[in-house]
Amino acid sequence: MVKEARISAMNLYKKGHKAKVISKLLKMLPRIMYDAIKRYKETGGCEDRQGRGRKATIITSDNLNKIRRRIYRNSV
Repeated sequence: MVKEARISAMNLYKKGHKAKVISKLLKMLPRIMYDAIKRYKETGGCEDRQGRGRKATIITSDNLNKIRRRIYRNSV
């Protein structure tokens, strides 16, 4: 859900609209609205939960050497 749409949805929710009505107004799936409302109740805001998204990967020479050793060990 785009942040602007999430903020609009929460403003409508605060005014007393039901999730199903909000989803129709914003042309979203009701399940997305229920999840957004649940997140709002848990966190008190419209932000994503911490830890969402792809985790950062670290490519270092040490990590590359570990991978190369593992590949070599498994190929023999």
